[in-house]
Amino acid sequence: VEAVAAHPGYAKAGVRGEDLDALPRVENGDPELLVELERGWEAEGIVLSEAGVPVARAMVDLDPPERPDYSDWMRFAALTYLKHLPDMAATDEDGRFRLERVRGGEYRVRIRHGEHLEDPENPPLRVGPGVEPWVGVLLTGLELSGKVVDDAWMPIERAAVVLDRMG
Repeated sequence: VEAVAAHPGYAKAGVRGEDLDALPRVENGDPELLVELERGWEAEGIVLSEAGVPVARAMVDLDPPERPDYSDWMRFAALTYLKHLPDMAATDEDGRFRLERVRGGEYRVRIRHGEHLEDPENPPLRVGPGVEPWVGVLLTGLELSGKVVDDAWMPIERAAVVLDRMG
């Protein structure tokens, strides 16, 4: 059995590898699984532009740390079903954000803002006792225009285009 649990007042946690037959039983005979949630730590930081100016209203999103005790399914569950608890925040007018109840560890930070791009060189955010606030940078975006055509070079309207930054 594998399980991941979350609650707004606690950091996410999971258990893995429990033998269903070996679990303690409740009064009606059903197995009882225990997932222990911890209070977690506060994670804070600031998002700046390339020029060092605080960026307000940026969405800061933490990816769960790579944890050897999490299976692929547990990571998927944490990233999808439980993503909203408690690992997203918006920066304030001073570019600062704070997340409460985050499990100790190292996280990849994703930052989204309509006028900027995330710097791929941003460091991981460390959560735990005695860590300094995280500093992340957003880069100035590039305006790009173009068109999508078929094999006869005829324009195709409303085609979906996805860009990826390389190098």
